[in-house]
Amino acid sequence: MKKFGDLPVYFMILGLILNIIMFFYNEVSFTNLMIRSSIVIILFAVMGYFLAYVLREAHTALAISTKQNKAKNEAKENNGSKIDIRVNSEDDDELFKLIPKSEDEEFTEISVDNFKKFMDQDSN
Repeated sequence: MKKFGDLPVYFMILGLILNIIMFFYNEVSFTNLMIRSSIVIILFAVMGYFLAYVLREAHTALAISTKQNKAKNEAKENNGSKIDIRVNSEDDDELFKLIPKSEDEEFTEISVDNFKKFMDQDSN
């Protein structure tokens, strides 16, 4: 990943800035400053590369885990039960015969018992 590849450079720049701030605060010699800067560059570069490696591997593992979870969720959705109910026109007529009709009601409810009788006719 490109975003973690620049991390060691940022660490080295941060280390050098901190080293220069400490130079003005402590007033050390220029030779001493160069030696300290070399040590800071090496240490911060190693720490930056290590941190970049760890973050890159964690990002890769997280991406793989996310893909596997998506695949599992899609598999669960695809394996779900599907209900397909088809009613023949003849069965519609039988169902309408079971419904008690009144002239003033346009829509009526079917009682559960009548519906069960109708469904039991299908299974026989």
